Amino acid sequence: MKITKLFHAALMLQNAEQSLFIDLSAMNNDLPDLTEQTVLASVYTHVHGDHYSAEHLRTLLSKNPNLEIFASADTAAQIAKDGISATVIVPKIDGTTYKVGSFTLSFFGNRHAHIVKGDDKGDNIGVVVNHQLIDPGDSFDLPEPSQISKNYILALPTTGPWLKFMDTVEMLRDATSKLGVPKFIFPIHDGIGGDFDNNMVRRQLPEVAEKLVTQVAFLAPGESIEA
Repeated sequence: MKITKLFHAALMLQNAEQSLFIDLSAMNNDLPDLTEQTVLASVYTHVHGDHYSAEHLRTLLSKNPNLEIFASADTAAQIAKDGISATVIVPKIDGTTYKVGSFTLSFFGNRHAHIVKGDDKGDNIGVVVNHQLIDPGDSFDLPEPSQISKNYILALPTTGPWLKFMDTVEMLRDATSKLGVPKFIFPIHDGIGGDFDNNMVRRQLPEVAEKLVTQVAFLAPGESIEA
């Protein structure tokens, strides 16, 4: 599986000529070239504008009418409000697996992480792809060990109003304790951090990862890595 990081929190995953998107949002100005790709699915962890775009979803549907859409309940409601006529799957978060072409999806989590104590920013679902890639959306939730393989990969949020660097480190430590050492990690949710924040992550995260015997892959928008 080829993982391509797009700007901020969006990912494009590819197996042969099949692909799926996670959290393609209004922050992603241009879609990748999909002329030789069949987009099978689009996953939305939650409804916020840096994770969902009605315009991009309409574009995907226009080119891929059989597109399968997996979304949190709040996002599904917003898709309907946006007048997009499509079947949206609000997935179960009990370990149920969904087969989409060459991809296998399962989901976990419940709510968006708090920005201030006691607030509620809506629902949020994390996704596991092919029992390997974990994307938690805007949360510190993790899947159950039964949902992943030993050589899992963690997409790790690093900046945002709902987290600080200590939270990123604690999430990585929690993942290692609960799920074992990841094959590698890579930062996501980094599009709203300034140079100071992102440079700090680049300096300090590898030190933390090394102590946990794993590696960090820093991917610029458009860069890819093989799982």
